[in-house]
Amino acid sequence: MIMLASMAIRAFYVSYISIYQNQHDGGIPYSLGGHVGYITWYLTENRLPDFDVRTADQFWHPPLHYYLCSRLLKLVWTLFPSTNGNIEIAQLLPFLYITVTIYLVWRILCHFFKEDSLIVNLALSFVAFQPGLVIRSAMLNNDSLVLMLSVLSFFLALKWHELWESKGMVLMIMTALTFGLSLMAKKSGAVVALPIAILFLHRFFVELLKKQEKDSRKVTGIFLQFVVFLVIAAPVGLWWYVRNYALFGVPFDFFWNIKNGPEYEEYLGNIPALTRVFDFDPRHLSYRNTYLQYKTNTFQDINPMIALWKSAVSDVWSWTYEDNKIKKISYILLLIRTFMVLLGAVMIPRFIGAEIRKKSDALIQRIAVVSLFVAQLISYYAFCFEYPYVWTMDYRYVEMIILCDALFLCTFLERIKKNKVLTMLMGFLTAVFCIGSVAFFILAKSLFLNLWS
Repeated sequence: MIMLASMAIRAFYVSYISIYQNQHDGGIPYSLGGHVGYITWYLTENRLPDFDVRTADQFWHPPLHYYLCSRLLKLVWTLFPSTNGNIEIAQLLPFLYITVTIYLVWRILCHFFKEDSLIVNLALSFVAFQPGLVIRSAMLNNDSLVLMLSVLSFFLALKWHELWESKGMVLMIMTALTFGLSLMAKKSGAVVALPIAILFLHRFFVELLKKQEKDSRKVTGIFLQFVVFLVIAAPVGLWWYVRNYALFGVPFDFFWNIKNGPEYEEYLGNIPALTRVFDFDPRHLSYRNTYLQYKTNTFQDINPMIALWKSAVSDVWSWTYEDNKIKKISYILLLIRTFMVLLGAVMIPRFIGAEIRKKSDALIQRIAVVSLFVAQLISYYAFCFEYPYVWTMDYRYVEMIILCDALFLCTFLERIKKNKVLTMLMGFLTAVFCIGSVAFFILAKSLFLNLWS
């Protein structure tokens, strides 16, 4: 019921938002610009770009998402000729990607907290009604696909770590394929490599340290599975980057950067890094500055962590700077969400420590989750300082961190579950968050329809 309800509000949002609204670098159909232009390239050309992808906005991204969108449009237009030319149908794919992601998050929550459905359902509600995931459901860029594939590859790696003796090779092939495809969706899919490697290496060394002769065959079997992983994941995940480097000299770490330099209003490169990291000016979280603030006469958002909390609720749009119901609800969502994330974050030591005296398998899996959390934060901060702009401080670049937040929140809920008052309070906050998210997008409909008209 939680997943169906969240699916309904995302479907409602997708039904009224245009491909020209709330899109990151959406672009224009049938042009060499933006994500929409990249999709329509495959509609008309049906081939990979045969030019230096650095010369066309967003064409440097891997082709998987854009090709799939073009195939969907071709199929629907063929089956239903009256829809011919309606590119907004492509929003069905990100909607489905986010739906599958929420289901996978639920499966992972059950994997770690299988005996407590109450705390799993509360954490699932927190995830399912995330405003960021609703917004992502209608975006025609590749963020939703890389999120789904990254969560799926991590989930499969957990299953491999648990069932490696009975279903090891099948799960290894599936993990390799989904990990490789995540890199074909977006370069940021590489962040899940660290937790996967931790799970793989733990299993290998545990078996290696066993002295019995019968276990030597297991070590060989695991090693062969690693070889299979590399044979599948490497070509699937890297061919696009190798191709562009070989044909056009595109660096492996290339990132499109249209505007550069101090003259750009979002530029933050003239502010010392430590100032940005430790600037917790209360104005950052004041009601006036609910949304990310660009350069103004009085204030500018510079702290990546606070920007992460803000953009998780409203992405990088103001929705409206006016003091109306949408802004009030957004501010309530921001405060509740930040509070719940911080409650979970302080439970990270307990999340690991709960399994220290138990089986090592469960402990390593929890360490893998924490490594994913740390890897994403390091990746995020590195990106924010390599490209010092307000727009790089966006939650969508590390959206898989919501899985870690949910698991840490479950740890907090598990800790307080014997206290009925605190449990009821957390249930109330979760309900307010979910209802507020629904109200936010219902009210936003009239705003966007008025802007469109």
